[in-house]
Amino acid sequence: LTTFGETGTGNGQFDGPTGIAVFGDSIYVVDTGNDRVQVFSLSSVVTNPYGDNALDAQTTPSLPLSGRYTNPGRNQANVILPHVYGDMTENSDGGAWVCPEIDSVNHVFCVAAWPVLSVANGNTVSVYVDGALQSSGYTFDENNNYESQGAVAIVTFSSDPGGTVTVQCQGKETSPGSGTVITNPVDVIEDWLDYVADLLDAGNWEKDVNNFAQARNTCVINGYRAAGVFQANNSLGAYLQTILNSFLGTFRFSNSGKVQLHFKSLTTEQATLEEIEEAQAIDLKVKKDINTVLNRIIINYAISYTEIDRRFKNGGDPSYFRTAENDTADAVNSLRQYGERTLTLNFDWNRHTDSITTILAALLDTYNDAEFVVEYEGQDFKFLPLELGDQVTATLSLVRDTDNVVQDDVVYEIREKSVNLDNFTTQMTLYSLNFIDVTRQVSGAVYIGDTPVYIGFPVAIA
Repeated sequence: LTTFGETGTGNGQFDGPTGIAVFGDSIYVVDTGNDRVQVFSLSSVVTNPYGDNALDAQTTPSLPLSGRYTNPGRNQANVILPHVYGDMTENSDGGAWVCPEIDSVNHVFCVAAWPVLSVANGNTVSVYVDGALQSSGYTFDENNNYESQGAVAIVTFSSDPGGTVTVQCQGKETSPGSGTVITNPVDVIEDWLDYVADLLDAGNWEKDVNNFAQARNTCVINGYRAAGVFQANNSLGAYLQTILNSFLGTFRFSNSGKVQLHFKSLTTEQATLEEIEEAQAIDLKVKKDINTVLNRIIINYAISYTEIDRRFKNGGDPSYFRTAENDTADAVNSLRQYGERTLTLNFDWNRHTDSITTILAALLDTYNDAEFVVEYEGQDFKFLPLELGDQVTATLSLVRDTDNVVQDDVVYEIREKSVNLDNFTTQMTLYSLNFIDVTRQVSGAVYIGDTPVYIGFPVAIA
């Protein structure tokens, strides 16, 4: 627990403080006895308890290479071993990733950089050479401490296969031999953070326990199942966001060093924090924004991590095994009123058709009509603690349906917010949510609040 300040009238001193709020990187303290609001930098009063070795979004690990073994294949020494999670057999038309050759003398190829589910426990392992399914001529071992370099999953051929080896199977278990594959996106993220910390030896991280439990439950309710492969060095932020992109989620490393995850519910609203009363507004403007309208949504999913399989993919994005889009019959009125407005999303870590269908329907239901945009200015301290992405309710005389009837208790999300400490006013830009809050589209990106959760490819999060 961090404390700061002392009694007095000078800077950093207080006389009966009655309120505190955090906004961005600033802390606002209502210093009632001194008739003022003091502003402090968050970094100046909060320190990371995990020190310089704490993991953050910019941490970039070096993943293990085939070159750790004695006789890697030709030009294979600098190839990163595949780190496989989830059920990669789901919606796969062929080998889903390339297996590097780690022993060219004995024709051994690495399936995964760690043990995976065994065949005895239900794993279905399909091996391909240059895209052709192999029925014999190899053995599979889900857990082999090869050359004493650590346990990995391997496939060993009786002779040189003479081509590119690709595989589809299920990935890492909760523990070797448990028979339970890690599939919940939250569990995947937790396991990956532990793995990266071990790679860095001195790396430290801590989860927000309550937040992780809530996020895990959201994934269970929505039927989210993660499946994917890491086979390239990247920042930790890019790894996490690549996973979360596929499930309308985002993350943050808090100032106390704890990792927090956030998924938008597809079926219920968040708890609204405050109610805006029109009579208390100093200034109020309402308009409808058609720039957020979406009536054709395309989701590419079940990615292929191997170039060779893309030659056999017909239609859609050749990098993905599956493509889903909404039925135009579900957006007839929107198409007639606004014309076609399309958004294409690539979900690299989602191979599950049912959850794709659920997300697609929720996005369409939310964005097939224009949102109300409210520009609000008021002099009320109750809005100081609110952050971007928080929800409020309001009944505003200018927000009416097509029959000119005022809409009661409309839910809005805070998209922009500023505080003027000269006159103690708060300015907010609010967007109506049509009772389902999922994401929004701005300049080709999808946002939650003011945080980008999808931009079409992995990026490092600053």
